[in-house]
Amino acid sequence: MQTFKSALRILWAHKVYMLVYLIGFGALMLSLGISSIVAAGNDTGAISANASDSATSDQTEVASKLPKAKIAVIDRDSGNLAEGLRDYLSHSATIVKLDDTPQRLQDAIARNDVDLIVVISKGYSQRFETAATSTGDDASASRSMPVADITVSYVSSQGSLAKIDVDGYFSQLRSVLASGLRTKLSDAVTYTVHQAGKQGLSPSVHVLKNAQEAGKSLASSFGTTIKLSIYPIFMAMTVCVSLLIGVFNAPETSRRLFASSARSYVLNAQELMGAVSVGLICWVLYYSAALLALAPFNRGFSAISLASLVLVALSQLVYTLISMAFGFMIGQLKASTTIANAVATSLGLMLMFTSGTAFDPSVMPAPMVSLGKLLPGWWMSVSIDDALGTTSFQTPDPSLLGWLQSLGLVALFGLAFISIGLAAGKYRHAHPEFGMSNRITQLTELG
Repeated sequence: MQTFKSALRILWAHKVYMLVYLIGFGALMLSLGISSIVAAGNDTGAISANASDSATSDQTEVASKLPKAKIAVIDRDSGNLAEGLRDYLSHSATIVKLDDTPQRLQDAIARNDVDLIVVISKGYSQRFETAATSTGDDASASRSMPVADITVSYVSSQGSLAKIDVDGYFSQLRSVLASGLRTKLSDAVTYTVHQAGKQGLSPSVHVLKNAQEAGKSLASSFGTTIKLSIYPIFMAMTVCVSLLIGVFNAPETSRRLFASSARSYVLNAQELMGAVSVGLICWVLYYSAALLALAPFNRGFSAISLASLVLVALSQLVYTLISMAFGFMIGQLKASTTIANAVATSLGLMLMFTSGTAFDPSVMPAPMVSLGKLLPGWWMSVSIDDALGTTSFQTPDPSLLGWLQSLGLVALFGLAFISIGLAAGKYRHAHPEFGMSNRITQLTELG
């Protein structure tokens, strides 16, 4: 087992590659994926809690809070209409005080200090009350209503949404006056603000979800987390394995191995064991971190079954092995460390961006999709979707058979890399001018 121990010592001596590629980039990808898992898991937890309170409905309303808009209300009318508007909007927005000067109002919009400015001009309250209480049909009354001066920030989406609340305030106020529910504007303002407080206006989006949809969302987030490992695992395995193979193919090392009494296949097996051991450690660390993030939201395998988790683990394991096979091929081609780093980084990025992880394949250009299907990253992503049963552009009908087919294609890439590496090694030994065998012979003769 001396060769195996030597392989581990070589990899440990170059542990900086593991720290940068796997720990550094791996932690970055994990943080992106885990944030998605936590967000989906919180929705699942909210649905489970609400479902326990209401057993009669199979759907649960989940609210997502939106950022509050910053609104300034400029009162030039000295009435309670503007004050009522501030009270009405205070439930859903942040009221900002501004000096009523043209320069200050322009600066507030230009600097994005506010999202929306509402100006109640002089005499507006009287015109509004007169138009709202005038007789006539609703269409003509709506056309005769005075319009407030509203300015929306050109860089703010919150301002556009807040304008809907402002229009709602004036619309409700007109309805209260027109219906005779309140005859005075001051009473109508008080009534409208009171009703808004009872309704509990808040900047949120309410979505109806059931437990099955929430489970699919959690499964999709977990799958994305595993897919993000395409980049760090490929880089780490390619560089480390190619470096290990390069060291063992060096002239001094090769001469000592040839002089050993052990059979060559035993030595090669020990080299392989050293590389595979590191690969397995990397796989276990990454997958364990993803499972730990998933565990609080998947108690009793309520969202993702144990079988699906096992299939996903196998998909990532096979991808780790084919990344090692690619590193073996690069090492047998006697590429330098600089070249191995460059190839690992550039091809790793290509694998991730064409796999459907960074971008949804439905919006990717057709040439990019075609290129992705020629690389193992695409089929690794497809196998994960099949394993989790998540429907996507790549897996419109996920199934176990689809998982087997996709994983088989990924394994074929590894077989191709191994075959090329073995052929390159055999060619190098058969043709001394290609490698270092002639120099080893000369050194031996000189000794």
